Amino acid sequence: MQFDLVVVGSGIAGRSAVRAAMRRNLRIALVESGEAIDGDFVPGLSELERSAAPSPNRILNRLVLRGLGPIEADPQGRMLTRFSGSVRFQSRASLLVGDSKLTARRIVIATGSKLVAPSLAGLQECEHLDQYGALRALSAGSLSGSVCIVGDLLESAELASAASLAGLEVMVCDYSAEGSEPRELEVKESIRFGLERSLVDVWASGRLDRVNAAAGDRSRVDIVGVDGSVKRVDSLVICYARRAALENLNVEFVGVALDRDGFIKVDNKLQTTIAPVFAVGDVTGLNFTSQGAEEMARIAISHAFDRSPILRFDPKLQPRVILTVPEVAMVGDLPKQGAGGLTFGTTKLASIFGDGSGLMDVSYVKLVSKSRALLRNIGGGKLIGAVIVGEGAAESISEVALAIRNKLVVGALAQNGHARPSIGQAIQLTAQKMIAADPVEDEFT
Repeated sequence: MQFDLVVVGSGIAGRSAVRAAMRRNLRIALVESGEAIDGDFVPGLSELERSAAPSPNRILNRLVLRGLGPIEADPQGRMLTRFSGSVRFQSRASLLVGDSKLTARRIVIATGSKLVAPSLAGLQECEHLDQYGALRALSAGSLSGSVCIVGDLLESAELASAASLAGLEVMVCDYSAEGSEPRELEVKESIRFGLERSLVDVWASGRLDRVNAAAGDRSRVDIVGVDGSVKRVDSLVICYARRAALENLNVEFVGVALDRDGFIKVDNKLQTTIAPVFAVGDVTGLNFTSQGAEEMARIAISHAFDRSPILRFDPKLQPRVILTVPEVAMVGDLPKQGAGGLTFGTTKLASIFGDGSGLMDVSYVKLVSKSRALLRNIGGGKLIGAVIVGEGAAESISEVALAIRNKLVVGALAQNGHARPSIGQAIQLTAQKMIAADPVEDEFT
């Protein structure tokens, strides 16, 4: 069967690619393969289940709503044909789906990623869930009692917050992937404070030694610390690392190259190492957010079918939001404090809202700018990154993300007026301090 486009994978990226192609009146084949994760898509939750009446758990609601985005209607069935089953490349322009051979001008790989478990002593003998299985169980009300979440604190914090709001007894063991670089330590401290304030027991990195199946009840798990302390929980959840979901797809056979971590190599047009094939979403390893997957899909389809495409994908321009209390939002480059040629400015939200207690004391706005070759730090320098911690961070980061995308200087944020008091005012004040060469007046400590 001949198509203009074959999309492999039906997560956020795959569905977004189909939508973009339908707007161009292309003949499309969508291969719905497996339950791979893509963006923040929660596999196993139907559109109906995810759009049902919201529960009081606001964080859980927002987590499952990330995966919404059905394919636009095709009532006559003229543009879209769906296939399901095992799929593999037969040539650069053709795929085998079961017994059906699909040939296309362009192919988009959007098979998503899969979660992998750490080499944690005792894990293979213990029953455990991945974070998406746990989210499905929590949404269905089948996760109860006590739960331990093992993984990088920035990855596991959302599920921990949602589980705590659902009334579970929650502990988190900060356990980063091997070889991973230290992430925004001050962000972790704010998240840790918020979790502990919500009665979540947080074990710092290096404290966890092993896990054991509980004696006499193998459905429960003993969490063992390096100091010999033991805590028994009803459920164990792993939030560790991701790898591209490419089983049996045969991509290397047709010349699609992979990086050292097993993700598909693409350029900023999302094109792989062979011309007819593009890759979008988690399978590239570039970005693991829903909005990142959607933007990759739009750009890939534009370069695949438009005459003069101009869009390029930059993963640093995608805001990342961590739905905890307080909320965390990050965008752009976030190098270590003191790096050469950079200016850092921070303002605590307590100085804006007049409240220095509780969560407000660990809530702040941080901006990073870079000196330019000729104009140096005039106008505060080129804005390259930002962190916002506090209620409303998810909405407020968009202003900074837009400024970074348009290569604006810090002065643009300093000039932009904001309602008072607000996070926007904190962004403006931070920018003004950076221009005045007094960037550390309210630095977070």
